[in-house]
Order: sequence, then structure tokens, then C-alpha cells
Amino acid sequence: MKRLRLQVIGLVLLSFLTVVPADADVVSIDELVFTEVEGGYEVASKTRVLRGAVVIPAEYNGKPVIGIAKNGFKNSISRFQSVTMPETIIYIGDSAFYSCSGIENLNIPASVRTIGKYAFCGCRNITSLDIPSGVTKIEDGVFYDCRGLTEINIPSGVTSIGEAAFIYCKSAISSSAKSKSFLYQ
Repeated sequence: MKRLRLQVIGLVLLSFLTVVPADADVVSIDELVFTEVEGGYEVASKTRVLRGAVVIPAEYNGKPVIGIAKNGFKNSISRFQSVTMPETIIYIGDSAFYSCSGIENLNIPASVRTIGKYAFCGCRNITSLDIPSGVTKIEDGVFYDCRGLTEINIPSGVTSIGEAAFIYCKSAISSSAKSKSFLYQ
């Protein structure tokens, strides 16, 4: 009886561990959650512990993956360094990558039109970013505490920058937006 109890306790404890092979380079699609929305799917993480590279697929169940869910990868433990998004992504939700401090490589696809509030807040290892030309507003706190940012290219179509969008950044804003006046909200 005692031995059976120990085996059961051991199995229960093992169920709380995330087992990832040592050679895992790319996050498995099984570690992602897809929620159907108008026009396709949005994606989020099933777990806070992701290792390797996050590669968002262009489609799921025959429909396009069009967005990163609000809080989709929020507070993911810093074991993934890159995020690759397909050209089907049109929005990145509020706090989508909030406090994902391990991200070093991030390319926002040209298809993105909306980047939600605090989407990349606390992503301290991102060093440079090109904001897509379709984005017209930089929301509140989008790059708050992105201390590693040294270059941000803002397209000329951006007409407003939200409150605290670049607080605690070392950013050098570059592109044709340099000479433009912004409406800070």
C-alpha cells in the first residue's frame, strides 16, 4: 500500500513538469492554442515555459492565422529567443509578449496593422525593430521597458504615439518619421 501511494504521488508530481527534449529548437505546434475569430485564427501559448524559437504557422485547420491573442505569450519564461510571424498576421493583441524578456529576434511582418497596448513591454533583449508601414498609431506602453532597443524605425504613416510607449528605452528613432511631429496621447 505504501509503495502504491509513493508511485501515485510520483506520477502526480511528474504531471506538473514540462518535459522538453534537450535538442528542441522550435516550439511545437502542440504548445500553441488556436482560437477561431472572424477571418481566421488567433494564436497563444498553452504554457508559460517555451524553449527555442516560436514559429507561428500561416494557417491552422485550413484558415489563416491572423492574430496574436491578447496576453497570448504574456510572462512566458525567458527560454525562447525568437518569434517568427507569417505575413498572414494583421494584429498583435494587448500585452501579447508582455515581459517575454528572452526575446532577442523579432520581425513584425509588413501585414500587421495593429499592435496592442503593452504588446512588447518588458522585452528587454530586443535591439532593433521596424514598425510596419500599415501601423498608424503606436499604442500606450508598446515598448515600455525595452531597455535593449537601440534602433526603432517608425514609418511616416504613424500619426500618434501613446503614453509611455518608449519609456525606459535607449531607442534611437529613425526613418522619415524623424522630422515629423507626433501627437502624443
